Amino acid sequence: MPQTITEKVVQAHAVGLPPDAEVLAGDMVTVRPAHVMTHDNTGAVLPKFRAIGATRVADPSQPVFTLDHNVQDTGEENLAKYRRIEEFAADQGITFFPAGAGIGHQLMVEQGFVHPGTLVVASDSHSNMYGALAAVGTLGLVHLQRSNFTPFNASGTSTVSAVTATAALTLWAFLGLESATVPAGDVERPDWTIPRATVLGTLLAGAVYVLGTVAVMGVIPPATLATSTSPFADAASIMWGPWAANAIAAGAAISCFGALNGWILLQGQVPMAAAADGLLPRTFGRLSPRGTPVSGLVISSALVTVIVAMNYTKGLVSAFTFIILLATLATLVPYAFSSLALARMQWAERGHVPARQLIGALAVTLLALAYSIWAIVGSGGDAILWGSLLLLAGVPVYAGMRRGRA
Repeated sequence: MPQTITEKVVQAHAVGLPPDAEVLAGDMVTVRPAHVMTHDNTGAVLPKFRAIGATRVADPSQPVFTLDHNVQDTGEENLAKYRRIEEFAADQGITFFPAGAGIGHQLMVEQGFVHPGTLVVASDSHSNMYGALAAVGTLGLVHLQRSNFTPFNASGTSTVSAVTATAALTLWAFLGLESATVPAGDVERPDWTIPRATVLGTLLAGAVYVLGTVAVMGVIPPATLATSTSPFADAASIMWGPWAANAIAAGAAISCFGALNGWILLQGQVPMAAAADGLLPRTFGRLSPRGTPVSGLVISSALVTVIVAMNYTKGLVSAFTFIILLATLATLVPYAFSSLALARMQWAERGHVPARQLIGALAVTLLALAYSIWAIVGSGGDAILWGSLLLLAGVPVYAGMRRGRA
């Protein structure tokens, strides 16, 4: 049996192999990555480096240090750890990105450390998922079958209707892009850095999604793809065998757990911020002795559990699709109102900015508003109904808070 892509990649970067050796699954080999990225856990690596009696890093160009995990902790203990890492990097001549420079796995791509033909490892759970998607997205293009793209629109509706129906599902993949504004207080020149990081990150993610989606559509026949619950794993299985499907599924599961951790943390912070602004009861803003908004986490988790349970009878895929549409709708409404608010602010600046600049800014803002409304329509009747009920359920709470402050 010929070598798989993974076996060839490992063999290309293995060291100490006999000239005629062929790396196969199950072999134990030593590899030399082009780069090794570590983040805040570099602080735990340094004592081990000294414990083995080492004084110098053999190849300072290989490691990359990116501080990105605990940047919000401004306590002296954490800052002292960051200083030790920076001092070690400076002493050894190692590439170092301080807190606020960006997210580690994004920096590895943006700064040119990850590119075709290299083997890069990192102590970051997200890195493997980018690699998996890129593998399917690029190598999968070799396995495309033109017949799988016919008919292009198999929904039985018009192309406009089909695209409208998928608008909200597509936006789901990009939810959270506004989270790039969260570390604004810790980033140098945030007015310059954050907009560019947001746009670049969105374009990079979009390229990966498009490549991956086209590859999956071209590899799996339409009838099979329509009923697939794990299209990337199925595509990998067709291209490289059952082991590849398991690898892609494992990577997706790890990525999901990583994303779940982030969303759980966020779902407590948003109600806490609203409580601090007087928009939600104070209980959402109460912190545990460890600084955790327990009430917000428990209440929001309970609501999500109830919504999932109410739709579980439709099947796992249908329930997941409904939750995606509902979550996207809940985000689109603030997007639409934010666009309206921005348009009002821009119009208020008329006479103070050049007409061409004002017209260009308003055009972009109104386009964003139109897209938000279009995607809301594409969410479907069920999602709009439930989303409206959830929004209306918040009106009595808001009215009660306003009355309490009056």
